[in-house]
Amino acid sequence: MNMYNFDENNDRKHSDSVKWDTSVITALGGNRDAEPFWVADMEFSPPPAVTEALKTRVSHPVLGYPMSPKELITVFCSWLIQKHNWKVPKENVTFTPGLLTGVASSIRILSKAGEGIIVQTPAYNPFFTIIEKSGRTVVRNPLLQQENTFHIDFKNLEKSLADPVNTILLLCSPHNPAGRVWNYSELTKIATLCEKYNVAVISDEIHADLTYPGIIHTPFSSLSGKTASITFMSPSKTFNIAGEKAAFSIIPDPEIRAEYQSFLESMSLSHPTIFAQIAAIAAYEQGHPWLIELLAYLHKNLELIDAYLKKYIPEMVLIIPEASFIAFIDCKKLIPLLPENTPVTFFSNEADVLFHDGNWFGPEGKDFVRINFGTQTAALQGALERIRKAVATLRK
Repeated sequence: MNMYNFDENNDRKHSDSVKWDTSVITALGGNRDAEPFWVADMEFSPPPAVTEALKTRVSHPVLGYPMSPKELITVFCSWLIQKHNWKVPKENVTFTPGLLTGVASSIRILSKAGEGIIVQTPAYNPFFTIIEKSGRTVVRNPLLQQENTFHIDFKNLEKSLADPVNTILLLCSPHNPAGRVWNYSELTKIATLCEKYNVAVISDEIHADLTYPGIIHTPFSSLSGKTASITFMSPSKTFNIAGEKAAFSIIPDPEIRAEYQSFLESMSLSHPTIFAQIAAIAAYEQGHPWLIELLAYLHKNLELIDAYLKKYIPEMVLIIPEASFIAFIDCKKLIPLLPENTPVTFFSNEADVLFHDGNWFGPEGKDFVRINFGTQTAALQGALERIRKAVATLRK
């Protein structure tokens, strides 16, 4: 018997949610009434222990400076053992107020202005922005699509790594939006190549806790070798608490770790807010049973999408992810039927469904949309029905 009700609907229209803001929805798809399936936060309440811990703290009338995050790091290290069988010394871990802050800081300390940062595309759009605004250059290593999955183009990757102007590989595993969890063999090959060409690795692994049955996530910094690396993990996606702005860096090299910590301190970014700390500790200590049920629920939603598209909308092909609650949908067969070749606008206006535009992830995302299926199954079923009806009108 399930302990948690993921079918419960949460009205977020007046909760300062960017996902549900009508002005944002209108700007992205042209229809303020479209139901959002775009940005990567889920429609589920977090583990009850998280909200209870926050309520308890708010009940105290004084919200002063919190203690340093020693307990938080201890709890995180325990989570790494429990979830990933990875024992990390506490001194290797540094708190970071969010993944993007960590990535931006890492780029600053591991590279110089004008140098190249290799990104496996399609990729999370803010990566491009951070690299460019840091005075560095985006170097694309496009993933290769084979039917309903993606693979690394190692020939192109080695060519980019061999260029001495490129000093960092910005890795993403599980990959957003391709959905791949790079396996041990692939990661070992990456590590070997990066060590050969003296390229550091920044690894975004904030979806790592959300892998599906049969898939094993290997943290990049757990690999042996001399590759300089900074791995980022976070409770934000795992427990649907992205607004708390908490992440952790795992940095094996003591010199890099000291430089990273010094950089954060120079920007006064080395401590969590009182609520980030409370939410993260409660999630890691008491949220595992919730996570187990969440993953089962998400997997059923994923199976629903795949089966429904294959049966009713073969023009749309699901790229089945190996982790998380977001997935790319290949719309190449649908594009010729669309009046203006714009799937996001079409579905927003004709099906009241707002996807994330694949172009947002770079030109390699052209003709794709990304769906967030971290929602109630009933809402997902309703969206699929509306999509089916909208596509049916194109076939006439």
